Amino acid sequence: GNVLYSHDVFVETRCMLNLQRFPADTQMCGFELESYAYTTDDMQLAWTEDPPVQMSSDLELPQFIINSIETGTSVKAYPSETYQGLTVSMILVRQTGGHVTMFHLPS
Repeated sequence: GNVLYSHDVFVETRCMLNLQRFPADTQMCGFELESYAYTTDDMQLAWTEDPPVQMSSDLELPQFIINSIETGTSVKAYPSETYQGLTVSMILVRQTGGHVTMFHLPS
């Protein structure tokens, strides 16, 4: 039979920014949750809620707009076993209003 195990997870992560197109940049930030103890033969991971990723109501990103959040699954094959993971990627678009005034208009 099947066993459904559900547990809330709080994730705090960092995202390396590529600033080559600053201040008109778009950033992709992602992370992956992967089982390290159970192989794909033992456990299948799946997103069950819709939407599966919910942002905290007090989240503040003063320079960015979250353009999209995409979720998925991954499978990684190592020499001994295969493991499944859950993936999240967010596209962040910088709001350029203040930067254009500060950096591009002469004072």
